[in-house]
Amino acid sequence: MSSPASELACLAFGFTAASGVMQTGLNAFMHLYPARKGLATGVFYFFGALASFTVPIITGILSDAGVRAAFGGDLVVGLIATCLTLAISLLLKDIHLPELTISSHQPESLAKDQ
Repeated sequence: MSSPASELACLAFGFTAASGVMQTGLNAFMHLYPARKGLATGVFYFFGALASFTVPIITGILSDAGVRAAFGGDLVVGLIATCLTLAISLLLKDIHLPELTISSHQPESLAKDQ
């Protein structure tokens, strides 16, 4: 049985770490496809929702075979994701992307009025 403190810690982790990673990934996709931001957002969150649905099913099947199989499957997925991330990083190395910065300048319409 879990304690209220561990449940609160899990809730805090979910609101901070997981959503930050999702927003960072979405921001990267929107910079890769600036003309198709709506499509990038839809595809990104569709596959996130698909993973949220299928991962518990797959890990449940794997845990029937043994907890070692479930953790082994998680390790394989993590290694594949790391390899894909490195490959995409190397492929995009030559592509110049706009710098991801927060600017504090005013929009042009407001600047003309002053």
